Amino acid sequence: MKRTTVAALATALLATTAIHAADTAKTLIEKHTKQAAEALEAYLKEHPDASDSSAAVDYLIDAYSRLGVTERQGELMVQKYQSLPKGEDLDPQAFFGVYQELFGLYLRNGQQDRAKAVMAQAKADVVGHPQAERFEQFINQMGAQLNQPAVGESMDIKFTSLQGDEIDLSSMAGKVVLVDFWATWCGPCIAELPNVKKAYEEFHEQGFEIIG
Repeated sequence: MKRTTVAALATALLATTAIHAADTAKTLIEKHTKQAAEALEAYLKEHPDASDSSAAVDYLIDAYSRLGVTERQGELMVQKYQSLPKGEDLDPQAFFGVYQELFGLYLRNGQQDRAKAVMAQAKADVVGHPQAERFEQFINQMGAQLNQPAVGESMDIKFTSLQGDEIDLSSMAGKVVLVDFWATWCGPCIAELPNVKKAYEEFHEQGFEIIG
């Protein structure tokens, strides 16, 4: 019998699930997502070396994010991180894409110790790459989020911009300010810039500012 692929499995689940009028969209999405996640977990258990196992893991990470199953989501992201090339063979876009997701997940869940641990591991894993020093600087910049203030507390940021202007966050009191840490070699960062610019153009007149 031909082995079912991840794509076919997900499609079949969505196509064969009956939609009842009494179900809300949220209920249906949650039900379908749970069923797909359970099926994919079974698929990976039976075929751990499948050619599409990476796609299955990506789907599961997204599914558990939607379902709020953060512990399993984190386990899969650690698994994905560990499978990435490190050191001299490190692919910056792939590596930091996964690292940022994992680091952010731990921060959102208030798991500061885990965030610090993955940060330390990332610093060790970039050693040997030609841009290791720049990568470590970026990791340290992200690590500053570990000290970010809680709701109701203030954040003090003062620096001189590349244009020579003195920037002081306190002078923007009363405005909504996005503090965006990015780098030219960070693929996900560059991909997000058009959305950042669009948001600025749309909401700047209402008091929205960006510090990059």
